[in-house]
Amino acid sequence: MLFPRGIVKDRNLAKPLKLDEEKITEEVTHSWYKGKEALHPYNGTTEPDYTGYDTNGNVKGDEKYTWCKAPRYDNKPYEVGPLARMVVGYAQGDKNIKPLIDSTLKATGLPATVLFSTLGRTAARALETKLVRGQYRGMGE
Repeated sequence: MLFPRGIVKDRNLAKPLKLDEEKITEEVTHSWYKGKEALHPYNGTTEPDYTGYDTNGNVKGDEKYTWCKAPRYDNKPYEVGPLARMVVGYAQGDKNIKPLIDSTLKATGLPATVLFSTLGRTAARALETKLVRGQYRGMGE
């Protein structure tokens, strides 16, 4: 696998944890989907329940506002996507990810805690792209 599996709880980079896939759920309370309880992605459904707009042009209802499901791990919200993948790899000392992040932190003079910010999220997207490109360089060229 290109990206290691795991979780980083409470931003603790020194103690990455093993991933238990059974603890993953998707919350739909605030999404425009039917359902009330958080379900594992294998058990969940994706049935639209869009509320539309009221006469003033505002979205109807106070609770629903998105087409995105909210990921949960052990009933708590967790980061997913590029930042999560890069942070887990960094915390686990992945041979491809850790040097990439370390060199970026060194070049910018920033501490690892910056990973947990908007800047970190943006950097993670760019670094993940660089990593994937490096892994597949020469394919299809």
